[in-house]
Amino acid sequence: MSVTNLTRQSVYPQLGLFRCRILSRSADGTGRPTARIDTNDPWSIESVDGCSVFEVFADQLRVVQEV
Repeated sequence: MSVTNLTRQSVYPQLGLFRCRILSRSADGTGRPTARIDTNDPWSIESVDGCSVFEVFADQLRVVQEV
């Protein structure tokens, strides 16, 4: 989800948010915390080539508690 209407002509990366499942946590070669996430659960988000599992920096994630 983004407050900006994104198109193919937009400059990327852009800020946005979406829900995902954290599959595991680790660190990169410099010790920076990372997380392996699945964007398929719960919103069925995937890349244009069909990927839904990604390695991201842990500080890019925000925890949202279910009510």
